[in-house]
Amino acid sequence: MDIEYCMLRGLDLKIDSNLQIKNPKLSEIYDIGYEKYSMYTSFITSSPYDLMVELKDIGIDYESLTHYQMFWNFYANQDIYKESFKYFTGQYYEIFKDESGNIVLVNENSIIDEFKFNEIIYFIKRINYLRLKPEYNPGNKTTLLYLMQQKRKRAKRRKKKEKINLESIISSVVWFSNNGTNLNNIWELTISQLYDGYFRLNKIDNYDKIMNALYAGTIEKSKIDLEEINWSSIINTDN
Repeated sequence: MDIEYCMLRGLDLKIDSNLQIKNPKLSEIYDIGYEKYSMYTSFITSSPYDLMVELKDIGIDYESLTHYQMFWNFYANQDIYKESFKYFTGQYYEIFKDESGNIVLVNENSIIDEFKFNEIIYFIKRINYLRLKPEYNPGNKTTLLYLMQQKRKRAKRRKKKEKINLESIISSVVWFSNNGTNLNNIWELTISQLYDGYFRLNKIDNYDKIMNALYAGTIEKSKIDLEEINWSSIINTDN
């Protein structure tokens, strides 16, 4: 299944005949609470790189394991990982070592290996418009220590009151769009459709402002990449 079309249509991702990954509607997120939804998403999508500080604090080098290895280790010992994974897969899994010594997640319906796991992670990141690439890849220990210090500082700053959240994004899409979306029907959008609308409206607004400035003569045409600013251009959250 093409993930981009899947996101735009608001569909779940079909991994195989017995496994679909939830692309939740806003009403479903409201039912469990956005704080819990964010927690579920974070537990599943956070890679060893993302958790390098936390892993360092318990004596683990983040480069020594893959995202999949880290996940099933946590999954085996922390119920919140089982709960988070069940939310998106709709199923509980047990950890099993196959005949080749590979670790898989298994139940009576399906088997998830590292390849399928990475597909799941990719989809959950995409529907929530999360970064797909690490912010930075440290090249040496000195750089790594500096990066960890910066991550600790950012973690403290995140504890302060956020300026943009899901509620404000929903409000923005409702009041800024002219496509019939309102406070009654927006809850039927999936999380991927909401973010697509939000970032697309931002592109349209930015395009209009630049073109108005161009016509007013306050910016030079030579300094504008019309293809880049076009409001129909592909949304890239990794910038």
